Amino acid sequence: MDFLEGVIDAVGDAAGLVLGPVVEAMAEPALCEAAQQAAEKSVEKMMEKYPALNDPALCVMEKAVNDATNAALGFMDEIMEWCQDFGKDAMAAFHAVGVLILRACRAAVRAACDGMLSLIQGCMDTCCPCLSDYDIGGLVDEVAYVVEEMMKEWIKMTIESKGLPGAIVDVLDFAFTENDDIGEPSSRQREEEEYAPEPMMMGSGGGDGDYNDGGGDGDYNDGDGGGDGGGDGGGDGGGDGDGE
Repeated sequence: MDFLEGVIDAVGDAAGLVLGPVVEAMAEPALCEAAQQAAEKSVEKMMEKYPALNDPALCVMEKAVNDATNAALGFMDEIMEWCQDFGKDAMAAFHAVGVLILRACRAAVRAACDGMLSLIQGCMDTCCPCLSDYDIGGLVDEVAYVVEEMMKEWIKMTIESKGLPGAIVDVLDFAFTENDDIGEPSSRQREEEEYAPEPMMMGSGGGDGDYNDGGGDGDYNDGDGGGDGGGDGGGDGGGDGDGE
């Protein structure tokens, strides 16, 4: 990774400025493609597991595509935020976008499968109460992995088809996974800094005048003794002393 980052730095900021618009334009088609693949693969596996879904009246594929698309497009705004960072750190921005697309794949698969279950849940609860938990975790993992690998290839082929310089394409790292830590785009970091509360000044006094431990509104007075307008002790104009 250090070597790749060194190469992208050598290419210069222009690499990010060239790659950024390509990835930005690719984002929505990528999410739609992920949703379509997620729906198709999920329908295939779910129909094998739950034959009741083969009823044409349920319009299973249509619902799966709609549910998967809505879930995948939910990542669009965050991807667009990262696209604004290509001019600052192209490698980090590309990595983040790739990770988010893979997360969208899993979300699309999960949404498609959950939507299909909702079509038959009432019937299954009545006829087969033992299946009411619908353990589809393994199925979701299996389908998500297949779709994620397909989307990695789709992203790579799409970028290569745009005629970008080989020096840029060759240094792109496609070894990202949905579980990678990507942090936050710089726009969110700036917002957090702008809205962060200002630190409070410690040691501010509560009285009307200067600091006065001995009570009263006069100058600094750390005890019972003197000072203009001071406490009970001696001093000019003081309490019970010689000031009569």
